[in-house]
Amino acid sequence: MGMINDKKQSIDKTEAQEKVLRCMFYNIYGYGDNPNNKVFPGPMDLRQQNQCKIIEKYAPQLIGFQEYDTDFRKKMAPRMSKMGYVEVPVTEQGSCIYPEGKNCEPLFYLPQRLKLICSGGELFPDTVFTDGVYVTGNNEKTKSLTWAVFEDLSSSKIFISISTHFMWSAPQLTPAQAEYVRTLNAQKVLQRIEQIRAINPAYSSAPVIMGGDLNCKPFSPTFEILKKHMSWCYDIATVTKDNLGCPGYATYDYKSGDYVKWGTPVEDKGVIDYIWVQNPNRGQGITVQNYFTVTDLAALTSSDHCPKIADVVID
Repeated sequence: MGMINDKKQSIDKTEAQEKVLRCMFYNIYGYGDNPNNKVFPGPMDLRQQNQCKIIEKYAPQLIGFQEYDTDFRKKMAPRMSKMGYVEVPVTEQGSCIYPEGKNCEPLFYLPQRLKLICSGGELFPDTVFTDGVYVTGNNEKTKSLTWAVFEDLSSSKIFISISTHFMWSAPQLTPAQAEYVRTLNAQKVLQRIEQIRAINPAYSSAPVIMGGDLNCKPFSPTFEILKKHMSWCYDIATVTKDNLGCPGYATYDYKSGDYVKWGTPVEDKGVIDYIWVQNPNRGQGITVQNYFTVTDLAALTSSDHCPKIADVVID
């Protein structure tokens, strides 16, 4: 009798594990080779190899990148395809809103786990009016959001996902102006969620997984806007969680052909990358089991940001 119960518990555990959806959001420092750049970063090919090692090791079924720029994309896209990932298209009503190859915040997914239902994207405004003047609201069309509605094939549940990158700064922006632009970015994300819900009644009760480089610290005005409508995975994860910040830039020695220095993320310091979820007031929800930062050496040397991972179950 005990053996039967043990077998049933094992089956139940396996079924529960199969329902876990691993999500990764990663500012990948997606820029090309520049040996004259003394700040960072080493050869693009080496960085991409390390990033693929991270992806293969942690095996997310959903990935949101930031800073996935044009030259980087050209070489990384085949690698993503080889690993089985499909990029979400960002057309709106049949026309692409981005310059060719310029979607810097793409979503990728594994089709054996997720079915794409619909998707799109939105560039944040180039200019913003504040303090009586127009200021920069976007850096060379690199700040945007990509959205998608998926069906989780393990549960037949529908959910919404968004990858985004908020404004950092610019020479002509004061810190207060930059923060104001980020608050507008946050409001735009929340507006887009409501617009997606209005597409189809079936989406009105769908939970949301949103992540990316938000360039804001916890408890900043931008953070507080999001917190009124969403839950930070760090706050609600039930098993594993950390609050590690960015490691900074690694140092690559072109003569020796290796990295000679890299940073170590510190708890509660320099946190600007997040994963958020939203449970609607009605219908299905989402449970965050694990939330953590990847700190493998391959991550510390391939970008100035570390990947954030959330293991979720869509109820």
